[in-house]
Amino acid sequence: RSAYRAWLPAHGAPEWIFDLRANIGDSAVWFLARFPSARVLAIEPDAGNYELARRNLAPYGDRVILLHAALWPSDGVVRTRTETVNPAGTEVGVTGDEACAAVSMPTVMARDQIAHIDILKCDIEGTEASIFQPPPSWLADIDHICIELHDANCRAVVREATSRFGFSERAYREVHVFRRTFE
Repeated sequence: RSAYRAWLPAHGAPEWIFDLRANIGDSAVWFLARFPSARVLAIEPDAGNYELARRNLAPYGDRVILLHAALWPSDGVVRTRTETVNPAGTEVGVTGDEACAAVSMPTVMARDQIAHIDILKCDIEGTEASIFQPPPSWLADIDHICIELHDANCRAVVREATSRFGFSERAYREVHVFRRTFE
């Protein structure tokens, strides 16, 4: 997880970490081990990956909230498609093979009474443009974003949204890190 570690906040212990597209829970486990007082909210749309994440995260008990859903601009239902070449990548949208619950960031935050997100890990296989456009108001409640940007459009949309909320960007390998300040 060196890509996530590159520019993590140097001071203080995070209270809430969101793992968007948690896959089998390996990143969430890494964050939980690195920050023993943190809680993780993890979202995974693929049913098979969700089940593995559930098992992998079970030892962490109430430090983890795991949702079988996809993050989307609005609540409802979306379709998912898992790549056959790279089964770790699940694309979310209006077309696809499987139906999946869709949940918006405001709904997730309100449901679990989370007012502030210290670290947002986001690897949502190209859905970034849908989530960050127009610039969502919930970005004001986040300090640190570790995100994989999957194409030029996603990069442009996320950069525009984060710049409106005072984030600076650095890249490390495939991960782009957005923070309000870098030391």
